[in-house]
Amino acid sequence: MRPSFRLPPPVKLMFPVGSLLDIPTGEYLKGTHDQRVLLGGISMITGIVGPGNSFKTTLMRFMVLSAINRIFSRAQDELYYSSYDTEINANDHRNAKLTLIFDHLKDRDILQEGIWQITNKDIYTGNEYWAEIKKYLKSKRENKKARLYKTAFLDRDGVSPMTTLCPSFGDIDSLSQFVTADVEKTMETTELGESAGNTIFMRQGLAKARLLMEMPTVIAGGMHYELFTAHVGATITIPTGPGAPPPRKQLQLMPAGDVIKGVSNNFFYLLHNLWYILSARPFVNRDTKAPEYPYEPGDEIAGDNDLMCLTMKQLRGKNGSSGYVIEQMVSQREGVLPYLSEFHYVKTNGRFGLEGSDRNYALSLVPDVSLSRTSVRKKLRESPKLQRAVELTAELCQLGIFHPTLKDVLMTPAELKKALEDKGYDWEFLLTQTRSWHTLDDEEAPLYPFSTLDMCRAARGEYTPYWLGADNKTVKKQYAALKGIING
Repeated sequence: MRPSFRLPPPVKLMFPVGSLLDIPTGEYLKGTHDQRVLLGGISMITGIVGPGNSFKTTLMRFMVLSAINRIFSRAQDELYYSSYDTEINANDHRNAKLTLIFDHLKDRDILQEGIWQITNKDIYTGNEYWAEIKKYLKSKRENKKARLYKTAFLDRDGVSPMTTLCPSFGDIDSLSQFVTADVEKTMETTELGESAGNTIFMRQGLAKARLLMEMPTVIAGGMHYELFTAHVGATITIPTGPGAPPPRKQLQLMPAGDVIKGVSNNFFYLLHNLWYILSARPFVNRDTKAPEYPYEPGDEIAGDNDLMCLTMKQLRGKNGSSGYVIEQMVSQREGVLPYLSEFHYVKTNGRFGLEGSDRNYALSLVPDVSLSRTSVRKKLRESPKLQRAVELTAELCQLGIFHPTLKDVLMTPAELKKALEDKGYDWEFLLTQTRSWHTLDDEEAPLYPFSTLDMCRAARGEYTPYWLGADNKTVKKQYAALKGIING
């Protein structure tokens, strides 16, 4: 007789975050209504490494805040995000600014409300902080009355929607400076150079190894997502002879000579996604020496280094590809700029989905909105319709690169728009009232789910959104009623 084991959920949930980070890290799965749902984005254990001043923290917190923003309307009373600042340099006013680009967060003070709590190692040692997180997750797991949210993914019976606890989030910034109480006591009671302090780094390495060893079990049961930053530096090697082999790399895709500082070996085995920020450089126009994409037309000041370009590489992707490089647009004042990043991506990938000249152009999905290098940042910031169009364009481009097995389904943006309009779809409605990503209580959440892949399937006549009537225009009454007031 076969053993009868209790089984985990069939899907390990990842939450989409946008800004080019979902398609490469994910895959499409069949959903509850034959829709294709992208499982990609933020995974349960994620690392971001790079040299100093490379916006690791900014990128990490964008990921979490974006995920929170997309589930906020359904679970704002349960959401929790904890940040542990081991470098003791976080300021609430700076972190509050990072929320301002998100529609559900910009008018809420989630720090003041306690949804997001930031503490540091001056208040808690590393082991004390981790003990508090474990206590919280234990209570979350054991809460028999905890609300379960429906997802867009199928349960094991192949019919019912898979359910989940509300996710919580945490970050440790940085793991390189994570210190436990025993090590802190040794540092306080010994002088520099004393032999009694020689075991500090060994003991600290053991503590980090245990932290990472415990983490998968602790966070999975509590539906928790933990992110880390860590510092990268150069390996110093002393040649032992003319034929000495090169130093062994920590990870195969790391540049030769680079090493991630102050982490245990478990860091390289247990992370689901590991991003390496190779460089962060001011992104200025060659002629004007002002930002390539200014905040507003005419707002061009030579020497203004607010706009930065991060070049980042996926070192380890358990659910997707590894080794690829993408660029992110980051404002030193505003944080990650997801829609500008997507626009820059298609512009630099053969001008995919763009029409017009190299100075004046438009997205094929919104051909009546003229764009230029100096106006695109402002127009993207102010137009949800344009944001949806550039997101679709970037995802179509990425699907062609990272998911070549879908090539027979995919279309160019211009082909997609025409084919859907020919089948009676209201293009204005699709750009303003649909979303490409899944969330909690997916059917009831604001906007109608219509993934990029499903748009291509619908354009080919292979799929009709479950919430639409036979005319491809009228929303079925039961789904219109679930939405209440539709948010554009």
